[in-house]
Amino acid sequence: MDVFLGRVKREDNNLKLIFKILKIVYLVMLVIIMPLFYFLLLDVEGFKLYKMAGIAIGILGILLTLTYTHKKMNSISYSESTLKSLKAIAKRYRIFSPMDLMAFVFIVILFFGLFTSEEGYLAFKDLNYAEFKLGAYLTDAWQLFTSTDNCLSMISKTTTEFPLLSVLFTLIIICSTIIMSTIVGVAIWVDRFKPLRDNALSLIKEIES
Repeated sequence: MDVFLGRVKREDNNLKLIFKILKIVYLVMLVIIMPLFYFLLLDVEGFKLYKMAGIAIGILGILLTLTYTHKKMNSISYSESTLKSLKAIAKRYRIFSPMDLMAFVFIVILFFGLFTSEEGYLAFKDLNYAEFKLGAYLTDAWQLFTSTDNCLSMISKTTTEFPLLSVLFTLIIICSTIIMSTIVGVAIWVDRFKPLRDNALSLIKEIES
């Protein structure tokens, strides 16, 4: 039991340090973004306002979830009864918690703010036009893609003449980033935290039986 608690304390301390660093990073980001948000309010322009609001709300929400989680980590006590401590460890090291889901929502809002633009909105509006044909649109885009061997020129023309593709590529990048981050996070949990949780659950079962 002493060896097990020693491992748990080391991981708890590592997590406390990580949450502390992340809090500082997001706090700095919020301090940087708030003056920009203030000056933007003086000259309100639709999508720019939505963009800054999404960024500010996303960063603030993530900062609040990190602060709450860090506070909970700092309040951990190892002097409670063995059974109570083990149940707290099993709960703490589950794969997803309500705060994880809350942080995910704010991350989506942050991405929305980062990539929201009037050009993207207008590009999606094209999909509602009766004369819009996706197949023809993609064919024209492919012809432009293959008509030049200059990468920068190709990207510039694609962004200007086929903004919908730029929006779709952006969405693919966002979704891929979130999926890959989730996979990496789950892999880390399986490698480092699942054994601790399984050990705690096993000890709980042994004590309660």
